[in-house]
Amino acid sequence: MKQNKKTDISDRTFRTGHFGHQNATVNFTVTTTLDSTSSDLRIASWNLQIYGDSKASNDQLVEFYASKIRQYDVFFVQEIRDADGSAIQVLANKLPDYDLIVSERLGTTSSKEQYGVFYRKNMFNRVIKLSEAETTLTNLFERPPMETIFQKDNLTLFFWTEHTKPEAAQNEIKQLYNVSSRLRTVITGDLNADCSYSSNVDAIFSGFQSAIKDNIDTTVSPNTDCAYDRIYVSNDLKLISSGVDSVGINTSVSDHYIVWVEVQP
Repeated sequence: MKQNKKTDISDRTFRTGHFGHQNATVNFTVTTTLDSTSSDLRIASWNLQIYGDSKASNDQLVEFYASKIRQYDVFFVQEIRDADGSAIQVLANKLPDYDLIVSERLGTTSSKEQYGVFYRKNMFNRVIKLSEAETTLTNLFERPPMETIFQKDNLTLFFWTEHTKPEAAQNEIKQLYNVSSRLRTVITGDLNADCSYSSNVDAIFSGFQSAIKDNIDTTVSPNTDCAYDRIYVSNDLKLISSGVDSVGINTSVSDHYIVWVEVQP
């Protein structure tokens, strides 16, 4: 929905703050940088707008989605509406060099959605998805965010993605910040973080760099000018560049543009 607007801790226990275990700890050996042979990471997020069987049956459209994903190392998608999993697999089949993780089907109504993340094969040693459906915090979100943990050699990165309920966006964004990790973390998604749904969102994310500012339009419609889609990067990661990819995207593709960031872990 859219409207008009205007420290190094290696060999130490790391707090993740994931669902049902906000004060739990997991043991990772982590360092602040990738090894010398590794490159910076290009990360993107896109609300595909009701991606299901209808869009998956359009081969030209699916190839367009795939062409966008190929430009990034880690690519999050929101608004998968695909009860049997076949539609998102059609897109995955276009991307043999990527692995895919899909969340559980989420939502309090009959209209369930899923999150997905595509990431380059052989780039990470281990990728873990934590459950979105643990009951402790599900009452805080219409669609609880997906947390994924990426490990490469001695590096651990935490990713969170969410599609907030528009009418509850301000509160859900605050809760997302409360439950998320604070170090080596990237938070992204369609947060409905602007216009009548939210305000002063950057002020919520203390300890994070805002890659997509309030004055950026992430919506396709000429009748809207809203920074709904955001990326926040924790201060211990180097934010190299960021932006919005609108090339070739019109209302037949999605009602959102791609937001992206390049970081140096």
